[in-house]
Amino acid sequence: IEIDGFSSFIQDVASSISVTNFGNGNAKEINITARNLNVLNGALITSGNFSSAQGGDIQINVSETLSMSGVSQTDASLINSLALRTGNSGNVTINTSKLEILNFASIGTSAWSEGSAGKVTINASESINISGTNSVVDSSAPVLNEIFRQTLGLPDFPSGESGTILVNTPNLTLADGGIISVTNQGLGNSGNIEINTDQLFLDTEGKIDAFSASGEGGSIELNIQNSLILRNNSRIDTEALGAGNGGNITINSPVIAGFENSDI
Repeated sequence: IEIDGFSSFIQDVASSISVTNFGNGNAKEINITARNLNVLNGALITSGNFSSAQGGDIQINVSETLSMSGVSQTDASLINSLALRTGNSGNVTINTSKLEILNFASIGTSAWSEGSAGKVTINASESINISGTNSVVDSSAPVLNEIFRQTLGLPDFPSGESGTILVNTPNLTLADGGIISVTNQGLGNSGNIEINTDQLFLDTEGKIDAFSASGEGGSIELNIQNSLILRNNSRIDTEALGAGNGGNITINSPVIAGFENSDI
């Protein structure tokens, strides 16, 4: 399956598979099963919840490789479940052998209003590579720009919670700005991050972080069988700016090494 680019006839209409809920009932889910799945050049797999009910889950089962890359920050390729009113977003579950998230592509859940973001679960039996500009796995509650908020009738600050992230894979690489994060810029709490892997390699500003502007900060738990290596300004951190506490960082690994101004 390949989802690629924008319409040749209608400007700014991206190729997509999506469900959107405006009613009182719960949204249905998106289920995709393929040998390989490519989400390219600004294409989308999304579940949007504009209601007070439950948003739809996204479940993707790929036996070989799931590959994602976008064009720019405004034309990014996304797999995302989003809450825009009082209802929660759905969960996102990825099962694959290999996952590649390259420039301007992301997998995640989001909360833009009162509802909370769902859980992100990624199981990759061989490897995960998150590399390049704006290559992200996240669960977030962002503060959006004023014009966008007014257009969609969103509050100045979201009050929902960002979700948790669970990653299971033998080999995980975050490089050239690749990020795994839970972020809440609004009034709610941040979710947690749990990563279970044999080898975790962060290089050239690779980052794992949990951030909260007002609520409780999220925790990071890393269970590593062989080694954790950080190089070239890479970082693992938790932070809370408001009244909430910063999250914990727990690392279980036989080898932990940081080089070239990398920090935990």
